[in-house]
Amino acid sequence: MSKQGEMYTLVNDYRNSGLSAKAFSKEKGISPSTFCYWIRKKKDEDRPGDL
Repeated sequence: MSKQGEMYTLVNDYRNSGLSAKAFSKEKGISPSTFCYWIRKKKDEDRPGDL
């Protein structure tokens, strides 16, 4: 699985976890700033394109 695929899987797990992003990233051993970047990136891709 690609790095992007792995991170998006973690973002989905985070969304279902009920934890804060900081707590989730700490639990998974990921830098909070890196994890927040991936959350924003996933959110941007989930949003429908502007027409």
